[in-house]
Amino acid sequence: MKKCLFLMLMLVSATLFFSQQRAQWLAASGPNYTDNINLAYACSNQEYSEGAVIQIPVQSSFIDLIDFYGEGRIVHGSVTTGFKNAYNINHQYRLVNSDGPDKNRKIPNRIPVKDYNYLNLSKYIADDKVSAITLMGVGIRQNTAEEMGRMIRKDGLGKIIIYGFNATDPDVQRLENELQKIGFYYSPKYILEAPFNEIRGFADAPRVYTSKKMKVTGEKVFYSVNAKTDSGTSEDDMVHLNYSSLLALGADLSGGIKGTIDKPGGKITVEVYPYDGNEADGFQKLVSLDQVWNRKKIVYSTYSDESNVNKYIEKTINVPYGFDANNDRRFKVLKNTTSNNIKLLGGTSQNSWWSSTACSWLPVRYFSWMAWNIKSLFWEVPDACNEVVTKFRTGKQPVILKITIKDATLYDYKIPGIANNVAFNLKRLEEYKIIKKLKVTILESPNDSKSVAFYKEMVEDQLKETNRYYSAKTGNVKHPLMNAEVGNPRILFKNVDLIIKKASRENYNREVPAENNLLESDAGVNNNDGETMQLLFIHSFSIFYPPGTTNTRVIRGYSTNLETLIQNSDYTVCSYSRWSDNSQVYGSFGLTVAHEFGHYFSLYHTFGGGCSQRNGGDQVADTPPAEDGMWYMLDAGTPNERGIDNPCQNFPSCSGTRRQVENIMDYGPCRWLFTKGQADRITDRINTKSSLFSTLNVYDTDPRVNPDVINFSITDLRHGEMRRKAAPEIPGLSVRMIYPSSKNGDYIVKVVSDKAEKGKIVIFNDNRIKVYEKEIRVEKGSNDFVIESNLFDRIGLYTLFYTSTSASQQIRILPLHP
Repeated sequence: MKKCLFLMLMLVSATLFFSQQRAQWLAASGPNYTDNINLAYACSNQEYSEGAVIQIPVQSSFIDLIDFYGEGRIVHGSVTTGFKNAYNINHQYRLVNSDGPDKNRKIPNRIPVKDYNYLNLSKYIADDKVSAITLMGVGIRQNTAEEMGRMIRKDGLGKIIIYGFNATDPDVQRLENELQKIGFYYSPKYILEAPFNEIRGFADAPRVYTSKKMKVTGEKVFYSVNAKTDSGTSEDDMVHLNYSSLLALGADLSGGIKGTIDKPGGKITVEVYPYDGNEADGFQKLVSLDQVWNRKKIVYSTYSDESNVNKYIEKTINVPYGFDANNDRRFKVLKNTTSNNIKLLGGTSQNSWWSSTACSWLPVRYFSWMAWNIKSLFWEVPDACNEVVTKFRTGKQPVILKITIKDATLYDYKIPGIANNVAFNLKRLEEYKIIKKLKVTILESPNDSKSVAFYKEMVEDQLKETNRYYSAKTGNVKHPLMNAEVGNPRILFKNVDLIIKKASRENYNREVPAENNLLESDAGVNNNDGETMQLLFIHSFSIFYPPGTTNTRVIRGYSTNLETLIQNSDYTVCSYSRWSDNSQVYGSFGLTVAHEFGHYFSLYHTFGGGCSQRNGGDQVADTPPAEDGMWYMLDAGTPNERGIDNPCQNFPSCSGTRRQVENIMDYGPCRWLFTKGQADRITDRINTKSSLFSTLNVYDTDPRVNPDVINFSITDLRHGEMRRKAAPEIPGLSVRMIYPSSKNGDYIVKVVSDKAEKGKIVIFNDNRIKVYEKEIRVEKGSNDFVIESNLFDRIGLYTLFYTSTSASQQIRILPLHP
């Protein structure tokens, strides 16, 4: 009886407690959506539902970030917790409990739970759809670990980060036991970027868990960290092979690959190379006596061409490991062994040379070999630089891991002597297409007379921006409302022939055959070769508008190619008289060049077909339908005829579908991306004309794919006084961003103006949230204004607006570069 009474009292107390908590939650102030991004999730302000709810993701392919038991971004003194753009899983009646200005307010972007021990979140969050999951300093219950494993994406691109734990915590063991079931492992060398590296107030370093799964269509090569070639890294950051432990392993040196072959001819190869800090590329070398031979030494290689994800497949190959002397001592024979016999293949610190460190220098080895060849014609003599060390070197040695995947999916791999639960921080070689030559022809109006410097600066600024859209840098940017994955065309315009001529006329009308033919004749578009793209700048390129009338309108740009194949005579043309357009309405002129190049590569407008076209009116399936028409056009900042006063927020959308105003092939000032489908279409189209580009397989950090480095060859074909300039001309307005030369350096906004006046700099992030505003005074000539680097996340895209009483300009900022 007493026991029943006690239970009844406990039940009544719990009911009263939650009733009081619910009343406090209902009466509390709303979430802080000034410092946090409102993800507009319908369940954020609801109690936990036993019935049907709206499951996320709704439109986008993946959820960017889930924070378990988070309260949004909290900054209080030296402590920083939470994230601005996260969905926060928390109790249905929980208010912000952390100290700071948001205490006792409702939690932003909250996903409600009824019981911390039984979360039951599957109705709210779909399986395998979360890119990043975080948890900060709160106990990890069994159900929490299970839900993390269920929600995280398992395609190799998901990561789980926990703050405030060390390896011996029972919570960590509980989580790791659950994550191993899905192939996720602790990654001790993982380098966190913003916003995950901004969290402060926890004694222990964050623990990051990632998957080894990698799916590749075509062929990709991945490398682990190499201290000789990767700036800012040391040998401590590298993968280490424990040769000492191999000595105790006996005959069992098994390893192998788990994966699937997705297409006939697919293959997965895992190789391990000893590291040597004396070599420029970091790879230890083998050298034979009868030739100077810079072959990389290898200590392990296994491959799989079978689809069996349930067991490790190990097909080892014979690899070279040393030399031996023949009876006549005149030459050496290279020895081989199977690659799992690592006892024979152990690396050394001196390139497998017996002699002094001088023999590790290639010229010394070469001349030693030459001398030995001459002497051996007359008598037997050993080569001092070719007694090869094959003895075993014990201890942990740095190695370079190489994984090659062709039309296959890698799930896991075991390498003898390397802990199996280490998920290496691999780098992927990316394929860039470098346009061999971009011929830019300026057909200057008969009434104009600009300097060469003026045209070069304008063209260079526009091509730098275009390069950023077409390179992988833009692909790193995400948007919480994006309903497609960002694509990376990885095309760069690096080599420019700038030709300046006098035009026959100021304006050419595309729809008047005689004028269009004159334009093509003046520019010589039919004299082009197969290795050159053509971009023309003329004063005014016009069309009849509205259609069917004789009224003309000067358009920003036009491209001739929308056919199956790229022709030598295809070209893009832009009106330089519209360089000074209001960028807050039309976007930057660099966007126009990128947009028109999209047409050159056979992309259509995303609004082609209007709302009725549900499967890509632009012939690309992952771009959503969009309402047709000039919806973006404003008149001096006032609402247009549709009442739109902010085209980046109040854009018209088709019913049930958010317009992708960020797409470069739409119109307006909000654009910055191609979708994956568009990038694939661009790649397919450019591949039909292989003479147009050269290919580089490099890391994204390689200086050869720096989007801001453009090589110019300039020819000025104007005559007489048209070419003579007493001094470089100051353009009406030029705004540029100078990126820092070091990681901690400040950014410089360079404003060049032809007059002194007051202006304003305003910067928005890619969610259209204002992050910076400053009134400035501009003097005639060049002006520099400092922007602190900590304003920008390393992954993000920002838009800078400069406005003054006489002019305005917009530029895009991608902080990942350099």
